[in-house]
Amino acid sequence: MNLDVSGMRQTVLKLAWPIIVQQLLVNGMLLVDTLMLGFYSTTSLAASGVADPLLFSARMVLMAIPIATTAMVARAIGENNLAKARHNAAVSLSAGLLIGIIVSLIGYQLAGPIIKLYLKTPEIIYEATLYFKLVISVFVFNYLYLIATSICRGAGDTRTPMLISIGANILNVIGDYLLIYGKFGCPELGIKGAAISTMVSSVIECTALIIFIFTRHSKVPMNLTSFVTIKIEQFKTLLRVSIPAAIEPFIIQMGMLLFLKMVTQLGEASIAAHRILLRIEGISFMPGIALSIACAAIVGQSLGAQKIDSAKAGCRESNKLALFIMCTCGIIFVAIPSFLLGLFTPDKAVIAIGTGCLMIAALEQPFIGYTMVHRGALQGAGDTRSPIWVAIIGVWLVRLPLIYWLTMVKGYGLFSIWATTPIDWAVRALVFRILYRRGRWKEIKI
Repeated sequence: MNLDVSGMRQTVLKLAWPIIVQQLLVNGMLLVDTLMLGFYSTTSLAASGVADPLLFSARMVLMAIPIATTAMVARAIGENNLAKARHNAAVSLSAGLLIGIIVSLIGYQLAGPIIKLYLKTPEIIYEATLYFKLVISVFVFNYLYLIATSICRGAGDTRTPMLISIGANILNVIGDYLLIYGKFGCPELGIKGAAISTMVSSVIECTALIIFIFTRHSKVPMNLTSFVTIKIEQFKTLLRVSIPAAIEPFIIQMGMLLFLKMVTQLGEASIAAHRILLRIEGISFMPGIALSIACAAIVGQSLGAQKIDSAKAGCRESNKLALFIMCTCGIIFVAIPSFLLGLFTPDKAVIAIGTGCLMIAALEQPFIGYTMVHRGALQGAGDTRSPIWVAIIGVWLVRLPLIYWLTMVKGYGLFSIWATTPIDWAVRALVFRILYRRGRWKEIKI
């Protein structure tokens, strides 16, 4: 990876554009499900609108190991120590396999009780539970894929995961069309068909990337010896970096689940609108996530090579690009909100509810980009503790109290829920900026 300050923008773009494409594709699986279910049944759309955030929360809470993996592999690559990078990767994959199996088993067993915490309508409960059970059953493959992707990214390879995601998403689109609507002799399965298509695509996606990292074409070529020679100290290092990284998404996602609980009390149309809004907003998140990951890899490798100026330049250029791209997304949200919502459903009530919410979401875009890049910089340096405090401040001290007051006390509906998001992101952006300027991240040892 080119870490020269003068060519940093090109380095950031080289790393980020495949991640943007891949993130769009990862989000694309859920997006296609939303799009096709929206034209199949409002009940099915509402059911997936509850199940998907729960599945997303599980993934985000367990993103700690992928985040730690990127930092550890990047630091080892920066030190020009391939053996260390390979062993760090082996430790992460081993831990991921165990955690993934446990989550798949527990999630499948508890699917019904979890869904009933959020819903009361029997039809929606049935479909949401079915969808959740099927998708969570292959969580272990999702998780191993995330870790394998982090290994590639930490070593500077963002292109291979992107190419594999393209293939998986093509399969998912075909599977959704055939199984939701029952085309070309396939059974019409509705939401069950969407879940089966997502399952098959996820398994194939994971298998392909795992095979790749065991080949000589991988920048961190794995072998069985790397797993046999794992030492307890390496697990301790992984836990030391990942446990704080797990607390931050846990805090955020617990807040988001309370947020979801309030949404489910607003009726089927609001649940469906919220589901669509999350998918549209999710697309706008992709550049911020990509540039955050690129920034984390650059900072990790720069610090491993003891090049502080390169780390700072990587953050600066990532931030400029994030602000430009995400402000553009905000302009689109304001310009054509009804058109974007109409792509997912013909239901005029759902579109009417979501239009104002999407225009409000435009205001949060620059703050999201700024927050994500600075969080990536700190995590790439190995600082996984500071984001915990930022999450507590933004989600629990700002967003949730405002949501409760506006929705439960004042009764303003879904619009009031979305109106709190720009305030939350603005506060988080400010706190991350303060933490970054203090510069403690430059001195962290892994």
